[in-house]
Amino acid sequence: MEPITATPPPEAPIPRTGPTTAFINSLTHLVDRGDRASLAALRRGLGKAPGDVASMHPLVVPYLPDDAHHPRNDEAWYLVGSLFGLHPSPLRGERRGLNFGATLRQLRDARGDAGGPGIDRRMVAILNAHRDDVGTHLRQAIGLLRGGDWPVDWAQLLRDILAWDHPERPAQRGWARAYYRGTPASTPASTPATTPTAD
Repeated sequence: MEPITATPPPEAPIPRTGPTTAFINSLTHLVDRGDRASLAALRRGLGKAPGDVASMHPLVVPYLPDDAHHPRNDEAWYLVGSLFGLHPSPLRGERRGLNFGATLRQLRDARGDAGGPGIDRRMVAILNAHRDDVGTHLRQAIGLLRGGDWPVDWAQLLRDILAWDHPERPAQRGWARAYYRGTPASTPASTPATTPTAD
């Protein structure tokens, strides 16, 4: 008679964690452990090109995907890192997945007639911005969010900046839809295949 053995339980699927998620998790960990020196190093990168602030490298480079075909993508990672340093308030839990248009819509709704028109103008400027200029506009918008401690879905923001140059403008359309219709949704996942992926 063969011995009876217990059937091992099926292995739980390992959650897929791409470089975007890993990067933002690492930044969030800086907040959780109160690492002010690292956050200051990230802030020093505001308005600077990748490589100009050496203290950012240990915080960004380990998470950069190998992507020789899109060398400009490094700029997006350094940009998001520096903006996070300016406003280290990550979106957590079930609310994750909001794009930046939805976040600005929440701010606009909170301010009402007092500050809404100014945020409307800011949104138009961001949506019109060229990839080379979007960082400046985002820095100004992040300043508004910082004043009210509004959290940002940084992983979604990074994905959208990586898609900013795509001719079909999926990021911009997603932000406009969320802002003007009040739809709290992330940029559509059906980003065309030619858009470089980070996860």
